[in-house]
Amino acid sequence: MEQRPNPTLDGFLAVIAERNAEAAEALSDGRRMRTERGRTAVVEALIDLVNEGNHPTVAQVAERAGVSDRTVFRYFPDREAMYTAAAVEVFPKVAHCVSLFPPDGPTEVRLRELLKLRVEITQIGGKLAQWVESDDKPSDLQRTIVALRVEHLRQQITIWLEPELASTDPSLVSVLNSMLNHWPIGMLLDEFSPEECVDALYSAIIKMFRSQSTALPTTRVTRTPIR
Repeated sequence: MEQRPNPTLDGFLAVIAERNAEAAEALSDGRRMRTERGRTAVVEALIDLVNEGNHPTVAQVAERAGVSDRTVFRYFPDREAMYTAAAVEVFPKVAHCVSLFPPDGPTEVRLRELLKLRVEITQIGGKLAQWVESDDKPSDLQRTIVALRVEHLRQQITIWLEPELASTDPSLVSVLNSMLNHWPIGMLLDEFSPEECVDALYSAIIKMFRSQSTALPTTRVTRTPIR
């Protein structure tokens, strides 16, 4: 005899199946959320330890994040993966500091604003950059990122200070690029306030310009588009 469907039973089973599916999805979402929280905790622990001047081991990162070493390796299979995650976390906070669009204005306006940005980027990401650059076995990705960063910041100097550099020795760009690197600025920040760092760098650079040029340009500059 053909079994007729039982509306009551079928409806009940359908509700159970739907709720089981919702529970499974919630469990999956919960696991994803826990994984994301764990990854975030590890990345934040790494950044905090590096900013404190450490070259942290996996064990130190795990302890600060409140997870096991094994958990860290589950999230990040190697140092490069951990560095990449840290860079992704930090970059949005410093993106405005590497702008290739200078403000309109005379030397003082552009130079002081550039110095403020360089001090700010050093405060936020300088220790992380130093940690990566001091790696005695950098990966290809690390070397590429460092090279691109150096070239971009060099380009920023040539664009922001184009009128001043036009009448100076071409080698001055390299000198400025070294002066405005996170290493020397980081050393200044260890001893002085951000404002004092800007003032000291400004005075030194103005003296360099004046030693090579009879007068600093006073014309306004036009924003240069990113190529």
